[in-house]
Amino acid sequence: MTGIVLEDSLSTQVANYIKEKILLEGSFTNGNHILEAEIAATLNVSRTTVREALKELQSQGFVEYIPRRGAHVLEFTEVDIEEILNIRFLLESQIYREIIDENMLTEDDFVTLYKIIDEMVLLTRTEDDTVKKTYLFSKKDLSFHQYLWERAGKKWSLKIMTNLYYQFLIAIMKDLFLEANLEQSARAHYKLLEKIKARDYEGLIETYVEHVLTLKKKSSSLSIHVLP
Repeated sequence: MTGIVLEDSLSTQVANYIKEKILLEGSFTNGNHILEAEIAATLNVSRTTVREALKELQSQGFVEYIPRRGAHVLEFTEVDIEEILNIRFLLESQIYREIIDENMLTEDDFVTLYKIIDEMVLLTRTEDDTVKKTYLFSKKDLSFHQYLWERAGKKWSLKIMTNLYYQFLIAIMKDLFLEANLEQSARAHYKLLEKIKARDYEGLIETYVEHVLTLKKKSSSLSIHVLP
């Protein structure tokens, strides 16, 4: 199994293995049936362990159980992605409002955030295949935004967004597959920080919509509404 952390339980290790198959290798795609016996044999674990792993993945929004048909990879339609992007935007726009109105970021915060963006830029120049690079980039991208969620101190928004982490990650990946230039996408985060530093909320939201929501620009069915 790849990417295993020794402190993780065996079922979590199996869950991570399946997750990588879904996100990185495309071995399991939307709607595919996940065969418990096959995974158990491949990893030399019990079917009970695999079942526990699948329950973990179900709670994270990767898997759904269909009566009499077993576990399947959860299919994300364009409508699902639209809803996920709208939820993220509605919550994040209020977080940004709080951060700017209360001037909540310190110089140390900006140093940390600039460092994350620098790491994003470096990631775009690696020799990894497109899928792996997009996956790693998406995680780093989300870590940038997570830092802002945490600094805002809005505990219920943070809880909701943390619970939706993997849905946001999948949406970002799908969004980035439409983006021709990952480095340009990374560098757009510098502009986001500039707007926060300038306490320019309207400019920040404009930059957010212009950059983060590539899928919105590609699909006329997506509608993002800026709250006053």
